Amino acid sequence: MRLKLDENLGATCIRGLRDRGHDVDTVSDEGMGGAFDADVLAAAVGASRALVTLDLDGRRVTRS
Repeated sequence: MRLKLDENLGATCIRGLRDRGHDVDTVSDEGMGGAFDADVLAAAVGASRALVTLDLDGRRVTRS
């Protein structure tokens, strides 16, 4: 499975998924740390990856 992991998921999670054969890319790998959620989602969709995140509050989804 092709995944993009948000910055709130740690190295143990990344390693575990990669060890199980998943194609894992991270927000940090792409220099997107601190980016708006909408931008992270757009990058994941653009790369045909499912976004995995623990961010449930949606505070950064839109710019104010």
